[in-house]
Amino acid sequence: MTSTRPFRLSACLVSMIRTRSIARFASVFLLLTLSALSMLAQPTLLDPTFSDDGKVSTHILDSGSWGNDAVLQPDGKIVVVGAGNNHQVGVVRFNQDGALDSSFDGDGRVWTSMNAISEARCVALQADGKIVLAGVMTPDNLGAGPGFMVRYNTDGSLDTSFDGDGIRLYNYGQFSTDTSRDIAIQPDGKILILEFNFTYQVASGLLIARYNPDGSVDSTFGGGTGVFRREGQSGSSESMKLALQPDGKIVFTGYNNGWLVGRLNSDGTPDLTFGSGGVTTGGLGGYALALQADGKIVIAHRSTTFPVNVRQVINRLNTDGTLDTTFGTDGSTLVQFVNQEDTLCLPPDLIVQPDGKILMGGAVRIPSSGTGFEFALARLNSNGSLDNSFGLNGRLTTNIQGNDYGRSILLQPDGKIILAGQSDGGFAVARYIPASLSLTCRPVADFNGDGKSDPAYFSNLFGRWRYLDSITGGEASVRWGNSGDRIVPADYNGDCRTDFAVFRNGTWYIKTLVTGAEIYYQFGLSGDVPVPGDYDGDDLADPAVFRNGIWYVQGTRDGFSAVQFGIAGDKPVPADYDGDGKDDIAVYRDGVWYIQNSSGGVTIVQFGLGTDKPVVGDYDGDAKSDMAVYRPSDGTWYMLRSSQGFASLRWGISSDVPVPADYDGDGKTDVAVYRDGDWYLLQGTSGYQLKRLVADAGDPIVQNAYVP
Repeated sequence: MTSTRPFRLSACLVSMIRTRSIARFASVFLLLTLSALSMLAQPTLLDPTFSDDGKVSTHILDSGSWGNDAVLQPDGKIVVVGAGNNHQVGVVRFNQDGALDSSFDGDGRVWTSMNAISEARCVALQADGKIVLAGVMTPDNLGAGPGFMVRYNTDGSLDTSFDGDGIRLYNYGQFSTDTSRDIAIQPDGKILILEFNFTYQVASGLLIARYNPDGSVDSTFGGGTGVFRREGQSGSSESMKLALQPDGKIVFTGYNNGWLVGRLNSDGTPDLTFGSGGVTTGGLGGYALALQADGKIVIAHRSTTFPVNVRQVINRLNTDGTLDTTFGTDGSTLVQFVNQEDTLCLPPDLIVQPDGKILMGGAVRIPSSGTGFEFALARLNSNGSLDNSFGLNGRLTTNIQGNDYGRSILLQPDGKIILAGQSDGGFAVARYIPASLSLTCRPVADFNGDGKSDPAYFSNLFGRWRYLDSITGGEASVRWGNSGDRIVPADYNGDCRTDFAVFRNGTWYIKTLVTGAEIYYQFGLSGDVPVPGDYDGDDLADPAVFRNGIWYVQGTRDGFSAVQFGIAGDKPVPADYDGDGKDDIAVYRDGVWYIQNSSGGVTIVQFGLGTDKPVVGDYDGDAKSDMAVYRPSDGTWYMLRSSQGFASLRWGISSDVPVPADYDGDGKTDVAVYRDGDWYLLQGTSGYQLKRLVADAGDPIVQNAYVP
């Protein structure tokens, strides 16, 4: 065995293998489209402890139901309100694990008939756990469509102490339609309703009403009327969102030929210290509103620049209503999910995290996905920049089942994120684990996500992946790819499961098992060596290729980079050698390992012979990849373990295919070979095991995909 020792880099070597950013990508490359990446990259994981796959949907009265707003109970249960079949008021309550709460009206679902087509638009939770919602009824023949409130006890029954029967109707104008848009409950139990009051061809305006806890009008509000009203100024004055400041002042947003933000004193009179006469305006259509701990106001609205439909703008206002120019660019940040003009971003919801980061939830239509609208999330840092540790450059989308509309965003005390709304005619909820809460996992042929590698191969004849499921013990298969494709298995969507993926003439074709998503994009050229890996430490495999000593990487978090490291003919061996959670760029050349550590510096180690096969893995379970080689001439494995030092053993013969992976789930790479359909596994915990899965001659073995 060749001796092992680290080398100090000479000035010549430093010059030869220096790393430099390539300012411009070769023109022959087509960059990943943002729509494909937003479908693919999800470093913020769907929570597998929530309904098994992080998302759930249900119907009320069989079909035709949808969710509009949601609230999180202190016990972690989630209440979603909207409409059931035949447009009745619908309420659904989910347990923490995503199951329907059977303690809520027997099956977790309640519907209330208002004797007219109606729907709940907003919901709030009282301190005693009672649920208060507000909504709108379809106008009658005279044009009157009253707004309403409904209050439920904690078990889902109507609270008859509220206006006598649990239901409070209100109508602020003869023949008017009162559309309740938002609701808030004050610390004293009084209820604030924000609504849009409309009378056809007469008047329209934004209206805020306050009610006592028993449902009666609060005559101490709005100069004795219980109502604050703002009529449209040169157009209709729409209302959208409402928020309570700690000092009792009331902030609202809407639009009147542009976004509108106003603030009232606690008695319902305009706060003249805010904006002009208690109101400030600008932009195009204010939809969402959130308050920071320092009193600054965050709003979201549509962009005024073409194409307006595809962009959302987030602004931050100072406490006096002026734009906060320290946020984004002069107080604004543009959020765009895709680069297609026919893509529509629906009105979002906003929430400010305890660390000051800003979450926006809503829906986006991605024509290339074939699924219509999808749940959409974005996160900004407190300074207004997109948070690149979240999703793809601060954004992600989720397909629930068909057309999905996220309408309400919630934040659990443990940092998990909830987006609720509608999916294909049902109430829908998705729960996410931020990357900071998730465990790093880099599965090698682990298709079921149990932490164990599944023996697998790719059938060139049928373009089918076949594997032994480590949970069921049976054989499974998935059709994905064509004969001659280069397999590139990795966890591209961050669900801790290996995805089926092939590289063909510079195009990547990826299929996820759980969601069934199919992603296609071009990154690279025919003849490139695909080297996917997690180069930016976000628990997602980044598409990457190696070409003539240059590494081209499309980071799902950090974006595109090109790095010169190595020469033509080198064998790429990327892995996390320094244990910092990022794969390091590395090459193997004639028995010498050249490693560019992501934590800094370059390591050169002579370990192996030119005819050896590099078999990188974490053989001692310390979360650092170990340099290792398999010598076909005598079937010997040589390992330079980062914690336990040098080791060698004979396991195999010259014709064997080395297939190192963690087959028993103990966190250590196992020595293993494939021979004529037999898998000889030497497992760290379970010991020797023989498995049978027969591949045709020439079919690539998945665990051998990155053994150069």
